[in-house]
Amino acid sequence: MVLDVITSTAFHPVAEVLSQTIEAIIEAVVAAKDVCIEKDSFAELASFLHRIVPILKELNKKNASNSEGLSDYLDILSREVKAAKGLIMECRKKNRVYLLLKCRSIARRIENITREISRALSLVPFSSLDVSSSVIEDINQLCANMRTAQFNAAIAEEEILERIESGIQERNVDRSYANKLLVSIAEAVGIPTEQSALKKEFAEFKSEIENALLRKDQAEAIQLDQIIALLERADATSSSEEKEIKYLTKRNSLGSQPLEPLQPFVCPITREVMVDPVETSSGHTFDRSAIEKWLSDGNNLCPLTMLPLETSALRPNKTLRQSIEEWKDRNTMIAIASMKPKLLSDKEEEVLNCLEELVDLSQQRDIHREWVVLEGYIPSLIQLLGKRDRDIRNRVLVILLVLAKDSDEAKCWRPDYLPFIRLKGCEEIANVGERYLVSESRGDQLPFVSLDQCVIPMLCTRLGQEFDIDQLWFAQGFGRLLLSLSVLRSATYCHERIFKVDNAIESIVRSLGRRIAERKLAVALLLELSKNKFLQDCIGKVQGCILLLVTMSSSDNNQAARDARELLENLSFSDENVVQMAKANYFKPLLQRLSSGNTGSDAIRIALCYQHIEELESQGRTTAQICDLHQLGEPHYADMGPAHGVLAWSHKQQTQFLWVILPDSVAGGDWETKIPVEIFEGTKERGLSSSLFLGNLSSKLINSEVIEQQLKADYVFVAYNNAINCNTNGSEDVKMTMAKTLAEMELTDSNKSSLFEEGALDSLLHLLSYGDVKIKEVAAKALQNLSSLPKNGSQMLRQGAEALLLDILCRHTSSQTLRELIAATIMHLAMSTAAPNSSETPFLLLESEGDTDRLFSLINHTGPLEQQSILQAFHAMCLSPSATNVKSKLRQCSALQILVQLCEIDSMNVRANAVKLLFCLTEDGDEATISEHVGQKSIETLIRIIRTSNDEEEIASSLGIISNLPQTVQIMEWLLSAGGLQIVISHVLHEKHNSLHKSQLVENATGALCRFTDPRNQQLQKKAAEAGIIPKLVQLLESGTRLTKRRAAISLAQFCESSLVLSQPIPKHKRFWCFSAPPEAGCPVHQGICTVESSFCLVEAGAVVPLARLLEDPDHGSCEAALDALLTFIVGERLQTGSKVLAEANALLPMIKLLAIPSPKLQEKVLMSLERIFQLVEFRQKYGPAAQMPLVDLTQRGNSGMKSLAAKVLAQLNVLHDESSYF
Repeated sequence: MVLDVITSTAFHPVAEVLSQTIEAIIEAVVAAKDVCIEKDSFAELASFLHRIVPILKELNKKNASNSEGLSDYLDILSREVKAAKGLIMECRKKNRVYLLLKCRSIARRIENITREISRALSLVPFSSLDVSSSVIEDINQLCANMRTAQFNAAIAEEEILERIESGIQERNVDRSYANKLLVSIAEAVGIPTEQSALKKEFAEFKSEIENALLRKDQAEAIQLDQIIALLERADATSSSEEKEIKYLTKRNSLGSQPLEPLQPFVCPITREVMVDPVETSSGHTFDRSAIEKWLSDGNNLCPLTMLPLETSALRPNKTLRQSIEEWKDRNTMIAIASMKPKLLSDKEEEVLNCLEELVDLSQQRDIHREWVVLEGYIPSLIQLLGKRDRDIRNRVLVILLVLAKDSDEAKCWRPDYLPFIRLKGCEEIANVGERYLVSESRGDQLPFVSLDQCVIPMLCTRLGQEFDIDQLWFAQGFGRLLLSLSVLRSATYCHERIFKVDNAIESIVRSLGRRIAERKLAVALLLELSKNKFLQDCIGKVQGCILLLVTMSSSDNNQAARDARELLENLSFSDENVVQMAKANYFKPLLQRLSSGNTGSDAIRIALCYQHIEELESQGRTTAQICDLHQLGEPHYADMGPAHGVLAWSHKQQTQFLWVILPDSVAGGDWETKIPVEIFEGTKERGLSSSLFLGNLSSKLINSEVIEQQLKADYVFVAYNNAINCNTNGSEDVKMTMAKTLAEMELTDSNKSSLFEEGALDSLLHLLSYGDVKIKEVAAKALQNLSSLPKNGSQMLRQGAEALLLDILCRHTSSQTLRELIAATIMHLAMSTAAPNSSETPFLLLESEGDTDRLFSLINHTGPLEQQSILQAFHAMCLSPSATNVKSKLRQCSALQILVQLCEIDSMNVRANAVKLLFCLTEDGDEATISEHVGQKSIETLIRIIRTSNDEEEIASSLGIISNLPQTVQIMEWLLSAGGLQIVISHVLHEKHNSLHKSQLVENATGALCRFTDPRNQQLQKKAAEAGIIPKLVQLLESGTRLTKRRAAISLAQFCESSLVLSQPIPKHKRFWCFSAPPEAGCPVHQGICTVESSFCLVEAGAVVPLARLLEDPDHGSCEAALDALLTFIVGERLQTGSKVLAEANALLPMIKLLAIPSPKLQEKVLMSLERIFQLVEFRQKYGPAAQMPLVDLTQRGNSGMKSLAAKVLAQLNVLHDESSYF
């Protein structure tokens, strides 16, 4: 090493010593940085040494070679410095575990060396060497500090030493204790916790025994041997194969028969093998619990010698205790080996007993569990799960569960890069990345790496300290190494062996479908096994496993349900498993994947808006408009807090490095709300090119030229927003998979409801805002599926989803598939407005001005599927609470004309929906408007549809349109010429009993029939009657819906109006009437010869009684139609006979009750009829009392005309005088 401290080529003895000492100090100071033990102590020593260097340099300049005794003092100082350097070098090179065990002596050596250096330095006669007083004062202070400095082992190191000493004293510590102890040692001295590194370090440590023997340090060799025996119990010190060989070698050397306990093992008091032997003052040994009980009972003499005992002098007999433990272990090992053949026995009782013993042994100590595994029990136990005896299966599951739980602590070790990242420099980290990239390019098998949560920030910090652009390649390689390698739970002995047994997981999964006790054990076992990555894969792939777990997750057994849910959570690492869970009605993991990143993206957008608020406000935009730019809207104002937090985030340097090395992880991780903002803040601070460089490395940004052009055009927000959209889509594929699952599943209404309640709507609407067309289409299809539940459709309306959907539908850039799906979804929203739901306030669709016209106008510019959905949407809205408003708007936008045209197209589905909507619009429509657009061709089309269509609802709607057409001569002629009468009669007579639309068909057919029963055209009436329509109408009075009954009654009333004219008079007898046949009985109402077909007589048709019953129907329209039909019986001269017929049919009392119905028109008809009927004394006397109170009420509450009519009837009943002012 070349030192610039040497100022002369003439080397005098003093100068040479000074140079060598300075060189030794510098080497020691540099080397002290790399020690792995007593870091603080060595750092303090290095600090002291470093402060000596300027002093020695000063001496060298003074040319102090002739000073008396100086050379001797400097030799002493040099010797102590070399001793310090030697200690530092020793602690750099020696085995790190050995150094940890010697940390106390190392601390003492550091303290002694420090004081010796201080003493040597104080001997140098600085005052006689022309050294300034201030320097001498500093030297004296330095010597004092070194002389009083105290060095002790670190607290963590002391704790480890105490645990080692405790473990040696206990002698029977378990494997878990050794594992944790080894981890502590590794972390303390910076050893990677991968098995290969630990094994290598442990092998070197074992060689220290030989070194100690060579040094003839017998005590140290014994101590090291005890420590090695303790640490050898840890799993990392040997592979599973080595452990198995070691176990089998030992077991085979023991023989096959257990040994009886030796006499010294037996307690003289209890006559049982001792657990904790202690020696008394008499020299005899007893079990601690037994002798303590002996003494506590008042005995103070030795049970054997009867000599007095010192109660406080109980000394543990560790040697005997160790011998007893070894004897127990020997017998246990033999017992475990000997039980294995019993498991293959055909005797179930013997198998059960053997399993009970195994359970008991496995629960005692972890070493027993290890022996059970090493003995090869796992395959045999798995085989027993196929036994029919459930007690055997349950015990097997208990044993496997005990072994699997033990394995969680007793585990093989994984690589751990934390100490490497913490201790090594940036260049070394980069070299690891370089080697990884080379291995990856060759296709080599890559090692597994532990990706602890703190690895990424630590890596970023290390790279950020020494970052250089040329190291990006290596840093990226190391980042990809961390990213691409799986995060694995530790592989365990039990897990490994279960993994190797054919159909092992399948056998365990089968137990999930059995009784509750077995299910509980099986799910607990699978939960433990799922902590291993390889077994996770196996569990999820077993057919029916996820379905059984989902079923168990809602079971009554709380523990089993919790285990099932936790296991499902562990299995949700796989997208395929998540999809299977969703198909089993467990949607939580799917929704988590679907919603990841949404809130962060919104916060970023708001943050960016506020970051450039001045520029946006300069364009005249308000805060609300700014938020609306990126489709956030007012509900997202709650994200303002997170947005400001994003802007305040300050860890820019680490973030940028992380963005470079782990772009995919960043884009889909917790950093999402920070990275894009920080990168794009760089456009202000470092310029656009710097930010784009970072972004382009991630392969996630939009094309830089596009962003640059947008920025130059002052589209600041658009450019930033585009880049963010590209940066926050790391999990797009996952989201697409989840949304596709929702889109393609056959969901129950309960599923659909719970999915919306748990947040699926927000996530799917968010996906609709993505730029990727495929994602939009999948999200739209999922929304179409879920919105078919009216409750969900209402929720979408409450959240204002229709605006977004309508915007996408009207956008010309939207794909055909997307528009079809959106149209179908809008149709579902419309249906939700028509669905009855009294528990919620109805939400209306297309309330905004112009939305109705905007949506309906799309019918002429879209494909058949979109047309069909839009027509169905309007049809549903015409059945909703806003039907009147919707119909009015449709009529205003010339919907009738378009619908009439659509009724004539070839597309069956479009035509059918057009007919249904047209039917709605013709109800209560303006007759002039209908006549304007419906001509002969339209009527012929309707008749053709009725005759040829297979869609019963379309037929019913066509019949309904005919019933709603204006009553004009021209339209009647068109209907008759097209064969409308025969078609209508056919559908009334031949109703389809199993039809889904039977009621609507009959309702509309009877409504259309009313056109052809007009009394002004008796020829048409006769054709209908001859076809047998009247008996059918009478039948419908009994079996039809309310509307059908009303329309049937109307037709019957119209028939009845013609009956008096058509009734044939009874022939009069001529001469010799006594010799003639008896005269033919005439109709009691029409007083002539009547038939159903010739005179349409309702009496002959048996319609009077059904009509009378119809008077009591809750539907006022039906009552009025029935009343009109019955009142034809008392017209003119038929009062007497007609009233009698009505009385016999029990029609008069129901008529009187109609006076209480709040229908003035109906009340007036009843009053006028009663006025005529009560002209007849017998009816006035019989029915007058029943009518009196309703009549009195009408005189008090009715209108003036009603009061007058009621008063007239009351006068007939002698309740009022004829001169009353009511007349």
